[in-house]
This record gives sequence, structure tokens and C-alpha cells, in this order.
Amino acid sequence: MRWSLRYQIMLPMAAVMLLAVISVEGVGVVLGVRDTRAQIETQIQEVAQIVEEANFPLTAPVLQQMKALSGAELILVDGAGRMIAASGPFDDVSALSSAVSPHSELGITGSKRVELHNHSYFHSVVLIRARAGGEPARLHILFSEEDYHRAWQREVFPPLGFVAIALPIVLLLSLASHEELN
Repeated sequence: MRWSLRYQIMLPMAAVMLLAVISVEGVGVVLGVRDTRAQIETQIQEVAQIVEEANFPLTAPVLQQMKALSGAELILVDGAGRMIAASGPFDDVSALSSAVSPHSELGITGSKRVELHNHSYFHSVVLIRARAGGEPARLHILFSEEDYHRAWQREVFPPLGFVAIALPIVLLLSLASHEELN
């Protein structure tokens, strides 16, 4: 069965438009997710850099303010694994003591995951040098997996919604323009 000339022209044109819309949106989604991940990793690395270079005490109020800026939970523990200060209400931090070494890569990529209070976190650790008569400590940086998923979903779903709306419109317009040509 041979298709009419009308369909021989319209179908390839519609396929090219469909492929173009899907390709452009696909690239946008991939770049958006990559940028979201990079932004979160940068936030975590900046928190680590600030606390490594800081001369001020890392108290609970300071960690809470840093949490507000970075979005990450912060827990400072001493050499024995006892909590010194935290940005939130963490009472049991025993899961953190041996989960990650201070030399692990900071951020989401390659980080260990840890469960605290029924929440899953990306987990990084920064070694804090001894300050003014104190002993070295470890700062555990916990970025919520749920927050990470919400962040990349904000990048993915709007473009996918656009594609879901745009594709039928593009196909209808191509059909209508073809009808006008006949």
C-alpha cells in the first residue's frame, strides 16, 4: 500500500519537528540535572573550606546559620565520636563515626550514604584542626537525598511538561500547514 503524497511529505516533516523538540528538551534536562548536582557539590565544598579556614568556634548557632546558607546538616564530633555541636536535633550520631574518612571526596559524587532519624543523606567529612587549646574534630556534612531529588526534579519536570504540551501542538500545526498547502 502506497501512502499519498500528502503523508509522504507530512510524516517526515512531523518526525523531524518531533525529534528536534525532544532533542532540545533532552539536552536541557541533562544540563539542568548536571548543573544542579554541581551547584550542590560547590555548596558542600564551600562549607568545608569555610570551616577548615575559620578561626571562630563552631557552635550550634554557627552551624545552624551555615545550614541555612548551604542546605546541609552539619554535625561536629570530637576525636572519640561524641557530638560537640549540630545544626539540628541529632542525639545519636554513632552511625557517623566510621562511615566516612576525612579524605573522602566532598559532595554528592562518590560520597557515602548514611541514615539518621529515618532520613537518608549524602555524607562527607572534614577534619578540623585543633583550635585554641582544643583537640582536632570532624565536621560531618549531610546533604539530604530528598532535597537533592527535589532539586533535580525542579529542573526535569517543567521541561517535560513543556514537551507534553508542545508535541501535540507541533504535530497539529504541521498537519494544519500541510492541509493549507493542498
